[in-house]
Amino acid sequence: MLKLFIPGAPPTVTAQMKGVRCVPTNGATLPMFYKKKALKLAENHYLSSIPRGNPYKGPVGVRIEFQWPWRKSEPKKNRARGFKPKYTKPDADNSTKLVLDCLTKQQFGISDDAQIAELTALKTWGDDPGTFIQVWALEDGLWQDRSCAE
Repeated sequence: MLKLFIPGAPPTVTAQMKGVRCVPTNGATLPMFYKKKALKLAENHYLSSIPRGNPYKGPVGVRIEFQWPWRKSEPKKNRARGFKPKYTKPDADNSTKLVLDCLTKQQFGISDDAQIAELTALKTWGDDPGTFIQVWALEDGLWQDRSCAE
């Protein structure tokens, strides 16, 4: 199992926050997509912290926990627990896509995000702001006894 903690508040920008420009080409106007500055900074935040690695072969599981620093208005009774679920923007799935793209670029546990068979994403407020990432190889037969239809 590979584990990684990237300290600091996770970026609030997501992989879907790209810019678009309309460019005239041969009589038609075509969209041109580009990465905005905030998206480039967020990508660099992860890429500079994720080491290059050797990807697993076959299916993998990934768990990503994003923890933002406590809000100033957070009551002490909530802070006493150490963390609290965060249910405001950015969306967990969009934040996860940016991290998965960076994991793929660095070959940290995965060579292609298509090999992810199990994915868990958490968003919390808490004492230790940062992004915690776990990647592990799934063994053959792991899914044989699992069913959602029970």
